[in-house]
Parts: sequence; structure tokens; C-alpha cells
Amino acid sequence: VADRHAGARRVIADIFERNYRCYGYRRIRAALGRQQVFISEKVVRRLMRQEGLAAATTRRRRYGSYRGEISPAPENLINRDFRAVAPNQKWLTDITEFQIPAGKVYLSPVIDCFDGLVVSWS
Repeated sequence: VADRHAGARRVIADIFERNYRCYGYRRIRAALGRQQVFISEKVVRRLMRQEGLAAATTRRRRYGSYRGEISPAPENLINRDFRAVAPNQKWLTDITEFQIPAGKVYLSPVIDCFDGLVVSWS
């Protein structure tokens, strides 16, 4: 039994390879139409499946907040006394998250308890 879509198979494979194996059946069918090869969407899908032509897709990982076992809390050395009698005795830090158009940005300043000035940040 002769394959009546043998020519279309070759053209589909050629279009697929020329476009870096990125085209799915919709783009393949549009490219076939530009080459005056008119076959239905279902036939293109069937031929691509039979030839093993599938565009590479990236798998998106689901969000999971679990990051392992929770470690014990550090010892409370400051005991909510945020005053210092001299510079460089007590430094505090925290992490703040900002949502900006480019994505998430994190700020972590180190503050001296003596005068409240920022010693360092990242």
C-alpha cells in the first residue's frame, strides 16, 4: 500500500528541521499553506506524531515552599534592647523583598544600634 502523504511527510520534516525543531503543528500547517500544500490540521498532527516530530517544551516546576527541616531558633542575645552606648557594639540585619517590574529584589542592610546608620547592605 503506497503512502499518499509521503511527499507531505518529507516537506513537514524539512520545515520542522529548518526551523530548529521548534514548530508545532499549527506553524507547520501555516508553512505548508505558504508552499501551496493544503492538508488538514488533523492530518498534519497525525503525520507529525507518526514521524516523531514534537517541538521541545520546557517543563515548569510547581512552587513548593518546603525547604527541609526547621532548625532551632538562635539564642536571643539582644533581648529587644536596641540601644548601644558606643559604635560597633550591636549590629542588626534583616531581609526585605521588593516586587519591581523586573522581578523580585532583596535588600539586606546592616544597621548599627548606636546611631541607626546603615553600616553595609547587599
